[in-house]
Amino acid sequence: MMLGPALKASIQTTTLQEGDTQFYFPKGQWCQIQPGLSATTCHNSPGDSSSKYSYRTHLEDYYIHLRNGHIVPIQANTGVMTTKNLLDQPILMYMLPDSANSQRVTNFGTINAAAYGFIYYDDGITLDQKVGRFDFYLVLNGDNSATMKVSPVKEGVRRNNAEENINQILILQASQSKLQGATKAQAILANQPNPVPMTFRYTKALDLITVTADQAQVAINFYDVTEIQILP
Repeated sequence: MMLGPALKASIQTTTLQEGDTQFYFPKGQWCQIQPGLSATTCHNSPGDSSSKYSYRTHLEDYYIHLRNGHIVPIQANTGVMTTKNLLDQPILMYMLPDSANSQRVTNFGTINAAAYGFIYYDDGITLDQKVGRFDFYLVLNGDNSATMKVSPVKEGVRRNNAEENINQILILQASQSKLQGATKAQAILANQPNPVPMTFRYTKALDLITVTADQAQVAINFYDVTEIQILP
């Protein structure tokens, strides 16, 4: 089952018995993001009749895979009962870049990017169109660095206590994008005169870059951030 162009859900619904279930994958590179990350759960599917991959399952077990070229924001739903409650949850962003930048046509021109995603914000209260949309693009710079650009397409209405904050960024298959040599990260905010340092970690066993914001220091809010830079 496809969840838009970026995500695929593989769910076992046919038997009560534990066993191996084969799932078809469309063309592309796919990496598992739920129920856990693993360097061995990425595969390249040709998208033909042979594109079936086996996973161990019980009834209603599921796997979520991210497709290359996409960025997907996710929020925890712990204690969330309404859309308004969800706005207060920090954002976790999964990224699986293509191995090279490619041109993408946007609402404001053409940009070179290796991965693309977007997020909508609805205040969950009003019925009028006070919805904010932010697009983001990961651009590979070719020197063990990358830049995530954030562009407001429709800013909507910012709440006085806005908490639409980026908490963590996960870049999968970092070596594929030649980012395994990066060593630090920082955010460029419109309301701050200097770059804001972020915690950087490269996990070789998972080929994963993790960038975490120190919310106690400065919140990395979608309304303020223009870039997040991954640097050598």
